[in-house]
Amino acid sequence: MGTWSKAEVDVRDSLAFMYLSLGGRIRRRDYWLYFVLPVLVLALVRTYVGGIQGSALETLVALAIFWPAIAVQVKRWHDQDFSGWWVLVNLVPVMGWAIALVLNGLAAGTRGENRYGPDPRLVPATPRRKR
Repeated sequence: MGTWSKAEVDVRDSLAFMYLSLGGRIRRRDYWLYFVLPVLVLALVRTYVGGIQGSALETLVALAIFWPAIAVQVKRWHDQDFSGWWVLVNLVPVMGWAIALVLNGLAAGTRGENRYGPDPRLVPATPRRKR
């Protein structure tokens, strides 16, 4: 119990798992890499690329990132042994966003296995393919 098979490591490291699945747990690093960084990039693009604000393209992008953003945050809440429903804290302007950012981005997850799965920090390193 608490160990990861090669197949489980491959699934956990896939983008489909990261952006589509609501199950499992992820590390803080993954939260920053797969949620915060893309949101910051999109905010910069929205700010500096003319003609996007208020356009249909902006609406399509917002809809496209809605589910992946929820999926990443749910897995981060799971890492701390909280229900994924805590993602709803984001509906509280400013204070909710701050709580989500601090708890998901800075607070350590539960050590060892919890009800949402094995500790993602205990995953063996995936060997890189030689080119």
